[in-house]
Amino acid sequence: MLEQLLANPEQITFTVLFVGLLVYVMRTNDSRENQYRETIDRLTSALGTLEDVEEKIDMLNSSLRRTDK
Repeated sequence: MLEQLLANPEQITFTVLFVGLLVYVMRTNDSRENQYRETIDRLTSALGTLEDVEEKIDMLNSSLRRTDK
């Protein structure tokens, strides 16, 4: 089998290029996935802050309504 591969260098070239491209794509996808996770974490944190602000506004609003009556 090795003799057949050595007799046909195009197959070796294609195999090497394919494996190299596969490794490159996997590394790129891993870094992109990490960026997505960081973005999701930041957005989740911002949402928590927004919910806290909304809760405080609701408390102020209900407090103001009680004082108006």
